[in-house]
Amino acid sequence: MKGQTNYPEMQKKEDEEPEVDPDVFNKKFLFTTLNTNYKQDTATKYEESKGTDHKDESANYKWLKIIGQGTFGVVYKVEEIATKKALAIKKVFQDPKYSNREFKVVVELDHPNCIKVHHYFFSQKEDSSKDIYLNLVMDFIPDTLYKILRFYFKKSYDFPNALGKIYSYQMFRALAYIHNMSICHRDIKPQNILINIQDHKLVLCDFGSAKILKPGESSVAYICSRYYRAPELILGEDRYTVSIDMWSIGCVIAEMFLGEPIFCGKNSKDQFMKIMQVLGTPTPAEVKSMCDNVNTNLPMIKGIGLKKKLKDADPLLVDLLSKILVYNPKKRPRPFEILTHPYFNDLRAQRLTINGRNVTDLFNFSAVEIGNDVELAKQLTPPWYN
Repeated sequence: MKGQTNYPEMQKKEDEEPEVDPDVFNKKFLFTTLNTNYKQDTATKYEESKGTDHKDESANYKWLKIIGQGTFGVVYKVEEIATKKALAIKKVFQDPKYSNREFKVVVELDHPNCIKVHHYFFSQKEDSSKDIYLNLVMDFIPDTLYKILRFYFKKSYDFPNALGKIYSYQMFRALAYIHNMSICHRDIKPQNILINIQDHKLVLCDFGSAKILKPGESSVAYICSRYYRAPELILGEDRYTVSIDMWSIGCVIAEMFLGEPIFCGKNSKDQFMKIMQVLGTPTPAEVKSMCDNVNTNLPMIKGIGLKKKLKDADPLLVDLLSKILVYNPKKRPRPFEILTHPYFNDLRAQRLTINGRNVTDLFNFSAVEIGNDVELAKQLTPPWYN
């Protein structure tokens, strides 16, 4: 991996889509500034905003099209009229009986590899005082890792190892940051990873399933998209830790080089079988480490191993994944620690450019991301940096 690396450019041809008229066009905006007391329930904020004259922000944006839609909301591409800047707005229905967990998480995020909420406001249908919507204003990043992987797959190109290093490195940085805040993402997959192909900056997004985990507290086990779901979740463990995100990241990294998900189960039982076909049947001790109170009779399978599954991959990459895709959650490394793996040494060797363009800053570590690993951060910062 040299300082100057050339790879086929993604020739983006965005589909021409008509402008959409989102529901918010006919709404009265109720809350318009980023409140430092964001940990209050959104319903409380709405109640406090009643009777106050707030600026109607609908005219500030040109609503262009829907770019994402899921269980927890709809994401629009918009243009800020004053600046002509492209932005994204995620619109989420608010049930006054419940606080919005995603809202409490995303407004705290301040890291280059996590989605940044610049502003938010509430909106309400004029014809119904009960329907309240939270609108999160964020950066617009047009590409996802999923789209990029499809590009390489359709062109029959091998995914570049250099990009694998750059992207996986930033994934671990994002995890180091949110995990030091006790935030578990719980839905990491290529569709929830944004990529700016100009400088290859990676941003983790969609915190709709995220939760601040507390020791000993139970959480729903039926979480995370199946292909990226940690084995302890499949077994029904409800007192899991942030290490489930590390498993998901391992699956995403493997997918970059396989061109398809590494474990493609048709259902939860089949998903566990697909894992065992690669890693082998977990030992009784490993089963206990995943879920202490589960009674299961697993078939004895000798897995083919990651080396054979990823037969054409960089041996250092296989070694990296062998440390992450392990049954025992406690044996999965912490994300900041894994950055020391030799697979990433090339990123520290010299300043890297891709197709003549500088790559995003990989060493602007934040205090939260570093946590107690101050000496480790010094080791991770190359002598040529700054």
